[in-house]
Amino acid sequence: MNLYAFDEDQNIVLAAPLAVDTVPSGPLVLPTGTTVASHYVFFDPATTQSIVGTVDFDAHVIAIVSSTGNLLDSDFLADTGVNYLTPSARGLEAGDFVTIGGARQIRFDTTASTPGDDVRVLTAFLPSAVPEPGLIGAGLAGLAAARRRS
Repeated sequence: MNLYAFDEDQNIVLAAPLAVDTVPSGPLVLPTGTTVASHYVFFDPATTQSIVGTVDFDAHVIAIVSSTGNLLDSDFLADTGVNYLTPSARGLEAGDFVTIGGARQIRFDTTASTPGDDVRVLTAFLPSAVPEPGLIGAGLAGLAAARRRS
């Protein structure tokens, strides 16, 4: 399985409202002044494969961005200079789901092939976070459970 995750910018105060695709409750717009830490998670198998599992974070998950348009509109949360492959193909395909599975957890249930399925996970302010991107270490404990479906 090829599930990748990277920290993007951390502890960013939103200067304008931000549309998202999934929240624990409430409107699908994060208000101006919300502080978020951004993490990019993508499933990119070489051949068509499915994955079902969870990913754990150090902070509360406040939103998931999974549609192509909302990913493009939230790219400012990535480190400057990041270039995404096939920006118009990012996001989830019909029938794929990434949901908030607990206060600090997301649940992947997707089938993908190259170029894969992408989501941006926004977590709450984390005092220990370094405000620069890098591989997610303690922030993502990893894939707790995964299985391949035919």
